[in-house]
Amino acid sequence: MFALGIVIPSAFLVHIPLSYSATIVDADITQDALWTKEQSPYIITRDLNVASGAVLTIDPGVIVKIQKNTSTEGSIRNIFIWGSLVTKGTSAEKIYFTDSADDSLGGDTNNDGTSTVPILNTFGNWAFHLMPQPTPITFHNIEIRYANIFDFIGLNVSISDVMVTHSWRGIAVKSFNHKGGSVEMSDTTFDHLIGT
Repeated sequence: MFALGIVIPSAFLVHIPLSYSATIVDADITQDALWTKEQSPYIITRDLNVASGAVLTIDPGVIVKIQKNTSTEGSIRNIFIWGSLVTKGTSAEKIYFTDSADDSLGGDTNNDGTSTVPILNTFGNWAFHLMPQPTPITFHNIEIRYANIFDFIGLNVSISDVMVTHSWRGIAVKSFNHKGGSVEMSDTTFDHLIGT
């Protein structure tokens, strides 16, 4: 019995980049919205507002990628939650927030191979601001990459099992002119922060 082998010269091999589907977020969220793992990753392509009265729910395993703001050198992309944010990350399926050039999560969603990689600019690439809300916020099992900051303003917030990495500052809990609010934080890691 003979084994037949086929040899294909490497000159005839063609690299075909994989294209990944994504959900583009290019408009403000004005009514309740659910982001699911099946529709993930979500690519935020502009400054984004979740309107007062609207609830954004993010399911376990969702990847959120934020495109750089290229309108002005060094400017960052801002995401404001005026309504409510419900995150449902689990230890087995975390929720990720990262730069759109981060191919290690959700694949090569900008379809450029290795031409671009996430590089943290002086002040981070994007910022997330949760404005005062009447109900407590739970922020568990989440990883944040290449951010300027995650702001919790005038809130009762519980933060656990969160990693903030390759970012400018990390997480800030502020009161400004809002009275009250409390913070519980546990099992949270800050790594490779460049700000103060």
